Amino acid sequence: MLGPRYRYRLTNSHNQIVTVTMQETRFKRDSTGQEVRDSVATPFSAVAVSGTGGTQTSTPFDNGATGTFWDGAYLVISAVASFAITNTGALTVWLERSLDGGTTWATNGSATRIQSRTITNAEGTSTIVFEGLVE
Repeated sequence: MLGPRYRYRLTNSHNQIVTVTMQETRFKRDSTGQEVRDSVATPFSAVAVSGTGGTQTSTPFDNGATGTFWDGAYLVISAVASFAITNTGALTVWLERSLDGGTTWATNGSATRIQSRTITNAEGTSTIVFEGLVE
């Protein structure tokens, strides 16, 4: 579940900068049980995540601000390294929630890990596309 106020965090354990674009389509169920989808949002658009411990956070989302509380989200993440990867590491996507309007956030240790993708040396500077789901 997304929660009342949430944001995404990217962490990078590679030794190279990884540029990330992430698209999100939120969803909920209507009174008949049918899935209803929101329009596509882009929490990250060509954001550079520094190598070896780099992190980036999205702008927070106020879930329910328009009177519509979304249950979850489909995510499509596209990542490309700035140079050939010389070690194996992971790009990880986290969901962080705030219960106090955005003053404090759950961090990596207590946030929800959505997806982690290892990018190997062989993939070099290829664009890697992977998906995530928040339910």
